[in-house]
Amino acid sequence: MYRLIYVIEGVHDNNYFIETETLEECISACMDAYNKNYQLFEIRKNDVLFYSSCDIYKIINKTYY
Repeated sequence: MYRLIYVIEGVHDNNYFIETETLEECISACMDAYNKNYQLFEIRKNDVLFYSSCDIYKIINKTYY
């Protein structure tokens, strides 16, 4: 189980997450959140840090640009 944690600026209690079964689904969720200008925080796998925000942005830039 992968969990993307992201932040919506200007929203009280602004930590949100999306859970997915596969890393590919999680990366897709990252792109959706990124396109909505949400701040991506981290990806956790089974509640253990898997990718930091820096890693996520590197993946987005490498994959889509």
